[in-house]
Amino acid sequence: MSAEVVQEPVNTRQPEDQLKEYRNQSSQILELGKRHDEYDLAFRALQEEKSLAEFQAMLLEKKTSKPIDFSVDASPKEKRNYSLVRAIQAADAKDWSKAGFELEVSKELAKKQSRQPKGFFVPDFGWQTRTVSTAAGATFGAGSNIVPEDYRGDRFIDALISTSILGQVGATVLNGLQGNVAIPKISTSTAAAFIAEGGSVGNNEPDFAQVTMTPKLLANKVAVTRELMIQSDPSVEQLIRNNMVRIFAAKIDNVALKGGGSNEPTGILGTSGIGDVSSGGTSGNANLTYGNVVDIMTEVSQDNALLGNLRWVTHPAVVGKLMQTLVASSTDSRMVMPTPDSMLGYPVVQTTQAPSSSPYSLIFGNFADLYVGFFSALDVLVDPYGSAGTATTNLYFYQDCDIAVAHAESFAAAQDVTVA
Repeated sequence: MSAEVVQEPVNTRQPEDQLKEYRNQSSQILELGKRHDEYDLAFRALQEEKSLAEFQAMLLEKKTSKPIDFSVDASPKEKRNYSLVRAIQAADAKDWSKAGFELEVSKELAKKQSRQPKGFFVPDFGWQTRTVSTAAGATFGAGSNIVPEDYRGDRFIDALISTSILGQVGATVLNGLQGNVAIPKISTSTAAAFIAEGGSVGNNEPDFAQVTMTPKLLANKVAVTRELMIQSDPSVEQLIRNNMVRIFAAKIDNVALKGGGSNEPTGILGTSGIGDVSSGGTSGNANLTYGNVVDIMTEVSQDNALLGNLRWVTHPAVVGKLMQTLVASSTDSRMVMPTPDSMLGYPVVQTTQAPSSSPYSLIFGNFADLYVGFFSALDVLVDPYGSAGTATTNLYFYQDCDIAVAHAESFAAAQDVTVA
C-alpha cells in the first residue's frame, strides 16, 4: 500500500498583491493613529507586524478609560457604623475627633481620585439602610440603642439609578470615570460583496468615531436645622439620603431626555440625528395618531436599530391621551394604548421629567445606547454660616457626571405632541 501524499495548499497570491495589501493596511494603521493622536501606538503596531484588525483592538483598549475603584477597604462592622450625619456634624463643628473613620474614608477616596473634596467624600456604603435596635428595653432617643442592623450596601449611584427611570429603561451606567472620556465606536459599518474567483477583496474597513463624556457638576443645597442634626434617630440619616437621591435622580432624568440647558449635558432630544416624527418630519401631526406612533418606531427600525433595551418614554399626560385615542376611526373600539405600560409590544415608562406643558414629547429607542457616566464619589460641603441667624446648616451636595448618546439612530421621537 502506497502512502497517501498530502499536498500543501498553494499560495496563489502574487508577491506584488501581498505587498500592495501590506502597504494599504500600514497606511490605514497610520491614518487611524493620526486621527486618535496615537502615533506611537501605530508605529509599535507596524514594528510588531500587527494587522489592521489587531491595531483596532489595541486602539480600543488604549482609548477606553480604566474606571476608578471608589470602594474602600473596611470591615462589615465599620461599614455598618459609618454615619453620614456624624460626618456632617464633624464638618460643621470642624472637629473630626468623634468621626475619625468617616474622615479616613474621605481621605482614602480623595487619594484614589487624585483630587480634594469641597467638603468630604461619601463612600458607596455611606448610603446603607439602617434600623433601630429591637432589643429588650430599647427606647427611642437613647443613642446606645440606635444600632445599624440591616446592612444592604446600597450605594448612592445605585440608589439614584434605581429611583431614576434610567434604571427602568436599561440605560448604560459607567462608574468611576476619570478626566474626559472618549469611547470609540463604529460610525459606518463595513459592507461585504461577492467577487469573482481569483478576484481581490475590496477595502471595506469600518469608519471609527468617538462618544465623548466630560465631567459636568450636578449640585444641590439642603438646609437642615441644627436641632434636627443632633438627633440620634437613624431616620434623620435616611431622610437626608432619600431627599438627595430623589432630587438628583429627577434632574438626571430631565437632562437625559432633553438637557441642553446652561452647563447641562445634551440629552436624547438634543442629539443631532435622532429620528424626527414631528411638524418638520414624517407625519406633521401634533395630535398623535396611531400612524404617528408607528412612524416613530419605523424611524428606529429602518436604521437597523430595533434591538437592545427598546422602550417608550413620555409624560403621563401623553399616556392618558393615547389611552383615549382610537386606532382607526370613531367606529373603532381599539385604543392606541390599550394599557398604560405597553404600546406596539414595547414597554412604556412614564415620567414627569419628560418635556411637558405643551408641546410634550414621545420618545422611542434602544436605551442601552444612552450612556450615564459618573466621575466622582459624592462630595458634601457643610456651611454652618450661610443661615446662622436661623440656626440652620446648609448642606451642599456635588456629583460629577455626564450623559451621552452612543448612536443617534437608536432613537426617534415626536417633539410637538399636544394632549388637548
